[in-house]
Amino acid sequence: FFFWKMRGRNTDRMAFFFFYRTICLCFLLSRYALYANQELRALGLSNLAGAGFNAYPATGSFSRSAVSNDTGCKTQLGSIVTALLVLLVVLFITKPFYYMPMSALGAIVISGVIGLLDIEEALYLFRLSKMDFLVWMTSFFGTLFGGAELGLGIAVGLALLIVIYQTSFPKIVELGRLHGTTVYRNLKQYPHAKRLSSVMILRVGAPIYFANCSYVREMFDTFLEKHERAGHSVGVVIMEMSPVGHVDATAMHVLKDMMEDFVEVRGIRFMIANPNPQVMRSLQHDEKIWEMLNPCGQQPGRASISINGCGDSGKSPSSHPTHDTLDSVPDSIE
Repeated sequence: FFFWKMRGRNTDRMAFFFFYRTICLCFLLSRYALYANQELRALGLSNLAGAGFNAYPATGSFSRSAVSNDTGCKTQLGSIVTALLVLLVVLFITKPFYYMPMSALGAIVISGVIGLLDIEEALYLFRLSKMDFLVWMTSFFGTLFGGAELGLGIAVGLALLIVIYQTSFPKIVELGRLHGTTVYRNLKQYPHAKRLSSVMILRVGAPIYFANCSYVREMFDTFLEKHERAGHSVGVVIMEMSPVGHVDATAMHVLKDMMEDFVEVRGIRFMIANPNPQVMRSLQHDEKIWEMLNPCGQQPGRASISINGCGDSGKSPSSHPTHDTLDSVPDSIE
């Protein structure tokens, strides 16, 4: 019914739900390593071949998959046997099944589907993460009262909203040096770590993009104000970017404004540590940021970035791999 209702419109949504339902069944019932891309190719090729013969879309079935799993099917041979039995029933013995009550057929389906309800997994999610438990409950009740497609759709949408929310407020922590080492750790997790005099090192724990760049800027200002209220004179701010895998255009504008505020208005030296090559290329594309960072071969300035092999001024900065600037940060900077 769902297929005929959506035929001719919203086919992209139908394909998404069919694929997602199949993948959920595979993860739930399979006992081997699963590769989603391989399953997607298999479904796509099957439906492409079937489309030439006006075939029903190929996808995974909750009820039939559960029954097959409970009866001990291990390979595709089980599906072939099932198809042959269904063909024989349809051709020769449909009349006896006409008088079979629907409750008897429903009992077969329920006995198989009930195995898909994993109460132990729900309790585990409740203990582990309330957010994951919320997604599980939403999917369960959505499927129970609205059908598999509606339940999966709501669960996927809620999961995406949770991911966006979590990345919109990345973990930003201040780092300190462990005694006798060049290792820097979160000061809240390692209270004995040493905070460098006049140096504030902040680690951004996620990619910086349009949804969280303003929050990153606010947190840098908050940490700086916290130091000023404590009577600490901050002369250097270091952004540790090892967890940052990507910086989009909006974040680049915010980063440039923040650097201009720190360097040109407040007179604070700004440094970036451990950017990956992709972030480095993004920084190079903004001439103002690259100029303020003053990489190797340029005149020293108030903002900088450390690059391995900077002594060779004849080479382009992009030809040098990034280097951990924190290893060479002194205990204090005048």
